[in-house]
Amino acid sequence: MKISNIRIDRKDGKAFLTVDVSCKFSSSTRLWFCVDEQYASWLSDDVYDAFLVAAIWPAMCYHEDIEIDGPVSESLHFHVKSYLLKLIKDFRPEYRIPELSVGGFKNAIKGNANIVATGFSGGIDSFATIYDRFEKESDPCRRINTLFFFNIGQNGNIHDPSTAIRAKARYDFSNKFATEIGLPYVFVDSNMFEFYKAHWEYEAGPLCRAATILAFQRACCIYYIAASYHSLQIKDFHDFHTFDSFSDSFIYYWLSTDATKIILDGAQYTRPEKTELIKDYPYIKKYLNVCVKTDEGYTDTKNCSCCHKCQRTLIVLDALGITDEFSEVFDLPLYRRNAKKFIAYQQLSAAEDPFIKENLLFAARHGMRIPGYLEARITTILPSLSDRIKKLFNK
Repeated sequence: MKISNIRIDRKDGKAFLTVDVSCKFSSSTRLWFCVDEQYASWLSDDVYDAFLVAAIWPAMCYHEDIEIDGPVSESLHFHVKSYLLKLIKDFRPEYRIPELSVGGFKNAIKGNANIVATGFSGGIDSFATIYDRFEKESDPCRRINTLFFFNIGQNGNIHDPSTAIRAKARYDFSNKFATEIGLPYVFVDSNMFEFYKAHWEYEAGPLCRAATILAFQRACCIYYIAASYHSLQIKDFHDFHTFDSFSDSFIYYWLSTDATKIILDGAQYTRPEKTELIKDYPYIKKYLNVCVKTDEGYTDTKNCSCCHKCQRTLIVLDALGITDEFSEVFDLPLYRRNAKKFIAYQQLSAAEDPFIKENLLFAARHGMRIPGYLEARITTILPSLSDRIKKLFNK
């Protein structure tokens, strides 16, 4: 996998940090990160750090070496070569550690922007980071002053036209919040998934996010990654299904550079604890967006109120006794019709899912009645049985 000719291209009011790519596993010959042209000066076109990180997962999967025709940060190169490649190989034994050659070492040039940033999707994790590192943070060197929205795979299949529509709609919705608190909100696009398999957003998510962050080293001093997991949750993942869940608590130090520190924020809380932390933050009652529904053709920005993340969030809000305060962002009648069934489904999955386990423990501590396993099984079977009987009689 050869990467060369880093540059900033401009087209239709957009700026593209671009490299040429030659590899055997994709027909695409360019890899890019894109922002509105007003942010072109934030892009780092003097080092290949972003593209080195982006190349790691596919190169290892497809057994290709990585050849970069230009400089990278020495610290990043050291961490990747000394630690990261071996760790990925241990996690995915079928992958191959690539030969890595670069055209020298150089730290990214810094501009005058001095950005302290985080990604914002409107979920519990990102709201908790905003609350702690913006609303409560008094140190100007650590206080968030910029928000990003990354469209790099988490909004659905990039080959489905509705994905781009859904991503833009979610950005536009969350931008109302950014406007209210007076922060710039930068939409970042990439064609990374022309080189990635669709499910790798969940496998190689840390690499996708870090690569995108490193595209902005010229401007970004600190970037807070909103943690998905409590730091102690790692002991609950007896069988790591994704590299993301395995590496989340430590990988970002390796992917930082002298120019940009990537900091995992919020790992001191479980997600229910984050929900309780921000429950009185007025903006979440208008802009909370936890939904992960990405069905083909689905472009709504409102929480569907029935996907697994909507269910988990609503159960915590219910346990806190504040569900009614979120009528703007959830379909509460839909939830109330299905709440008993949702809790039953959660109980049946708790043994395999640490997120659900912590959810139910939190709800129980706050007085919510949680059904036993047998009751939960009956609760989920009866509706299905009733539907089958109705269909039989209709025939």
